Amino acid sequence: MGFANPVLYGLQNATQQFPPFHDVTSGTNLFYPATTGYDEATGWGSPDIYNIARDVAQGVSPPPTPTPTASPSPSPTPTDTSTPAPSPTDTTTPTPAPTPPGPTNSLIQNGDFEQGNASWQENSAGGYEIVDTTNPHTGSYSAYLCGYSSCQDSIGQDFTVPASASSIAVSYWWYGDTSHTTHKCVDKFTVVVLDSSGTSIGKVQSACNTDATRSWRQVTFDATSLLSRYGGQTVTLVFSATTSSSSATSAFFVDDVSVSGS
Repeated sequence: MGFANPVLYGLQNATQQFPPFHDVTSGTNLFYPATTGYDEATGWGSPDIYNIARDVAQGVSPPPTPTPTASPSPSPTPTDTSTPAPSPTDTTTPTPAPTPPGPTNSLIQNGDFEQGNASWQENSAGGYEIVDTTNPHTGSYSAYLCGYSSCQDSIGQDFTVPASASSIAVSYWWYGDTSHTTHKCVDKFTVVVLDSSGTSIGKVQSACNTDATRSWRQVTFDATSLLSRYGGQTVTLVFSATTSSSSATSAFFVDDVSVSGS
């Protein structure tokens, strides 16, 4: 199997014909109780090797892990587990499916990432491709930030603020996953808008590992007052994440991004 973690994550994150784990629902580890489903005491439970073998034999394969590219590009690969999130593994840059980009009335192009990283500018301290298939909200792709130690990942896109818009809204879905048990904010996820010189105009969202719920959540932000004096100018919407140098780490996903003006 080689590096088994992505295979095991894939088994748990998709419905399988044969349950890959025995769910442990009683007892404690002296700190946390075992409950139905995922819990801090037993994780997903104990592995059912026979079922895992049958699921894998039927074609369950791990999602492609991000790949370092020649230009600055982002991201690795973690998922639900009570152990530290996995370190990224080199792989090929995703080849996007020929799907139309996001909402047609959005000022953001390819907001659903189905065209890969087209129209987006990426940056990754680890040199990883950020757009991949690990955990999409819809479609086949999403932006995958961090999931590895000492991470500094970002992905952003320029757009022109409508000159006469009376209302401007930023909308996207985000997902946080962490293996930290600390209640301190050590891994951070930030969404900002920058002006043409790279100076921050304002913050759309600020979250961290303590906000990671392992579920997709939508953010809709009224950016009218933030961008009203930038009519006709080009600004940049940037999603970024950083992680600490500890073995426990966090990952943040973004999908279905749009900016609308009316």
